[in-house]
Amino acid sequence: MGGIWARRCTTLLRPLDRRGKITLRRLIVGALKRCTNCGEEKPPAEFSRDRSRKDGRYSQCKACVRRWHQENAGRLAEYNRRWREANRDKQRAWDRRYRERKRGRTSDAPPEANDG
Repeated sequence: MGGIWARRCTTLLRPLDRRGKITLRRLIVGALKRCTNCGEEKPPAEFSRDRSRKDGRYSQCKACVRRWHQENAGRLAEYNRRWREANRDKQRAWDRRYRERKRGRTSDAPPEANDG
């Protein structure tokens, strides 16, 4: 009997999503969430979505994430440039697959097969 009650209780706490799967409970409407960076309490819409988190939202607000990316743009660009130089083959393969997908071809088919 205890198992049935627990199952019902769990189902009530975690309602089914559109696909019929049990999902974690969403943030309560009107509740505020505290940003781990700036410490301000903000509505959930001010945080990006993150399915891996219990509440479904990222721990830092969008404004703090945007500010961090702006402050570190040069450092990130330099890191990406160095990675591309060190991994030239990987980057070229990725670029080739990307261009082929954009043209409507897959990397397995010869170019003549899709020109039809």
